[in-house]
Amino acid sequence: MGSGQILHWTLCHANRRLTCVESPAASGSEYAVLYDGLPVATRVSSADQDGAAWAEEIRSAWESAGWMSIPSR
Repeated sequence: MGSGQILHWTLCHANRRLTCVESPAASGSEYAVLYDGLPVATRVSSADQDGAAWAEEIRSAWESAGWMSIPSR
């Protein structure tokens, strides 16, 4: 995880990890969903609520497919 990034959540399934991180961007924040470190979805948001809601929609979809939450360290 890079400097200034915020880890929002991590899911796992069959030794794979899906994480959501937030990074500062010129116009607000960039949210990125990473599958084993590779980006699978990103969103730039000027309002924290919009980005957080988007990240929770992604999380919910993956959890409904059997991915499990793991606690942040």
